[in-house]
Amino acid sequence: MVLERHFSVQEIAEAWGLSSQTVREIFRAEPGVLHIGKPTRRSGRAYTRRYELLRVSQSALDRVEHRLEKRPVNRLSAGDDRLKVG
Repeated sequence: MVLERHFSVQEIAEAWGLSSQTVREIFRAEPGVLHIGKPTRRSGRAYTRRYELLRVSQSALDRVEHRLEKRPVNRLSAGDDRLKVG
């Protein structure tokens, strides 16, 4: 059995120079991410706050990093050779 390394949200945030909240949003619905804890749930009219740890597998990290690196390249104008990443 081969165990894959898993990273914390904080480790990824520091490595990528992003906030922890942004990293959570990026990986929230990604396959290969472990959700440890209890999700937010409704209790009458109120909601019980979610306390959940995310652990991102190496393969999920690689997949998202590759996907984020692929950005469309658009020309500024027909006669302009400069490229704009957008």
